[in-house]
Amino acid sequence: MGEANTRNYGPILKQYKLEPHFIEEYRNVKKVFTNKGVFALKSARKISNTQFPSMIQMLYQKGFTRVVPIIPTIDGSYLVFQENQYHYLMPWLNNSIVDERDDRHHLLFKELAKMHQYSLNEIQQAKTNDIYHHYENITKQWDERDGYLESFVIESEKKWYMSPFELLFCTYYHEISLASKYARSQLDKWYELSEETKSFRTVLTNGKVSITHFLFDEHGKGYLSNFEKASYASPINDLISFYYRTLKTFPILCDDCFGWFQTYRSHFPLKEEEIYLFLSYLTYPEPIYRCVQNYKNKKEKKSEQEYVRLLQKAYWLNKNIEYFSMKIVEEEQRKKDQEAAESHTE
Repeated sequence: MGEANTRNYGPILKQYKLEPHFIEEYRNVKKVFTNKGVFALKSARKISNTQFPSMIQMLYQKGFTRVVPIIPTIDGSYLVFQENQYHYLMPWLNNSIVDERDDRHHLLFKELAKMHQYSLNEIQQAKTNDIYHHYENITKQWDERDGYLESFVIESEKKWYMSPFELLFCTYYHEISLASKYARSQLDKWYELSEETKSFRTVLTNGKVSITHFLFDEHGKGYLSNFEKASYASPINDLISFYYRTLKTFPILCDDCFGWFQTYRSHFPLKEEEIYLFLSYLTYPEPIYRCVQNYKNKKEKKSEQEYVRLLQKAYWLNKNIEYFSMKIVEEEQRKKDQEAAESHTE
């Protein structure tokens, strides 16, 4: 296998003046042993943002170096398109260290926060109407989704015999509607406060933050990787995507999740309105809506039992998020109470 791979990827590596001796495959990443050391060759049929190498360069220029660099070819290209795939080369780093799992997450959130700080850009609302349009678009979208879910409940309850999926959804519906109302209240608070501050912040977001993409060198220093979905957006985007994937599991009370969030905020303090926006997106029952939509449209050939299982998992995600979000709310209230007490003593 190794020899076959060296022949397959030889023309690509030749563009880096590398002679492959042996290649080990790890799904879409190849560990390439060459005459100049060990490298990682990443391959992908589609890349959301082909400009991500220049974004990584920008971070290095600003002084943030905890990103796995993309190595250019001898003609200065960062992406090689061959055999209907994109390929790019990086130094080979491990994705495991001796430290405890929780320490790894704290390191990840520390470096993510620092990356956001280095790429921070504050935009004055006087120059754009983005805040208003964003609020209008999201409220309209959520109104449509809420109406869709309410109609599904009404249709289901009219039946003499509901399907297992319909029965389970009707059982969950009250909690789902409460989650939607809470998300809306947080979005309203974000909009009101943003209207006062007349500004919002954007940063370079990774697009798919994951502990499996947080790699370590021989000295135990952590590096962010996998920037194929990188974009400039609100800092909460990276947090939302991470927690959605992390909390998509069986019911848990993830106190560690809150600890990681606190680590992030200690290095990149979120504004009050950003906390509201984060809570609104996090708590809106979007996964449950998508689950019901897939069930009604029957685009995927799944059994009733499978649809029920997916709905239950979406509900568990919603409950896990509820616990995590309440920890954030409690901390915010504690800070406000402390500030009020300190101002009263003065």
